[in-house]
Amino acid sequence: MAKGTLRSIRNKISRRTVEALQPGERLTDTEIKGFVVRCFTDRKVYSLKLFVTGRQRTMTIGTDGIITPDAARRKAIELRGMAAAGHDPATDREVRQQKLTIGEVVCRFLAEHCGLIDTKDLRARFAVKPGAPVKHGTAQGYRDSLRDHVLPILSNRTID
Repeated sequence: MAKGTLRSIRNKISRRTVEALQPGERLTDTEIKGFVVRCFTDRKVYSLKLFVTGRQRTMTIGTDGIITPDAARRKAIELRGMAAAGHDPATDREVRQQKLTIGEVVCRFLAEHCGLIDTKDLRARFAVKPGAPVKHGTAQGYRDSLRDHVLPILSNRTID
């Protein structure tokens, strides 16, 4: 088989059929139009191909192991329903991704108001820019409190 080509199979997507897939194969569901699982060397990915307002969209639903075939099927039905109602699920996802999360705001706060140099790794050695708005000990206390108490619970929540 040439590199980049997938061997296509048509069958109902179920646990048994997904487990039988080999790398380079694509399983297209016979019941839900556009519902597909693709097998790569390291993972199997569920997706849905649909048309919304005249545009073809391919939505990734999830990775096998994180989401079951039945849950992926329910999500595909939900996305198809949204498309039938005229909503574009891909646009909704793009809007959600553009919203700030609490984790991003915390990193911005630590960088701008505490002078923290590296906000990517909050467990790294603490370094503060000279002339920061707050003292070194205060900035370190803010960082430790936010890292230990706020971020584990709220870091992925979006701010509306």
